[in-house]
Amino acid sequence: MVGTVARVPRAEQGARRDERAPGGAEGTGDHGAVLDLPAAYSRWAPLVRAVVARRLGDPADTDDATQLVFLAAWRSRDRFDPTRGDLPVWLLGIARHVATDLLRARARDARRREAASRPRLATTVPDPADDVASRVDLEDALRHLAPERRRVVRLVYAQGRTHAQVAAETGLPLGTVKSHARRGLAQLRAHP
Repeated sequence: MVGTVARVPRAEQGARRDERAPGGAEGTGDHGAVLDLPAAYSRWAPLVRAVVARRLGDPADTDDATQLVFLAAWRSRDRFDPTRGDLPVWLLGIARHVATDLLRARARDARRREAASRPRLATTVPDPADDVASRVDLEDALRHLAPERRRVVRLVYAQGRTHAQVAAETGLPLGTVKSHARRGLAQLRAHP
């Protein structure tokens, strides 16, 4: 596609080239009739690259974005209207959109990578019989907790009940259950 030039018959071409049209299109009234992509690229790519580089900050992304700008310009050449603005202004508008799209994609990818790297909570409660040694260590650590806190920790973490369910079962306020669960877990982690 690069290097392809749509031509307007000579009978329709004006006497001078209009700088406002894409790549030097003739002033024919057909705004998208001609886009001399190689000429537009060689003339305006440094400007587009500078704007994109400032927004993206990554040289590899800058080169890709610059190419995407000119590809988008080629695809939407019929929408360019030289009466509304010059070619470089139109290209810079496309450049801002392309850079914004790449930044959003970058942010989406970062969020996905972060979510994938987060440890996932187990959906099933492990069977204590599977690992007797860790069960013995857990019981030893639980003995160091106050009886009420030990009961809450067992109900929440060993039996998988919600804080609200534990509050209803024990008669403790919901805030107290949450506090016991959080502090009990912190004590278990600190236990040697």
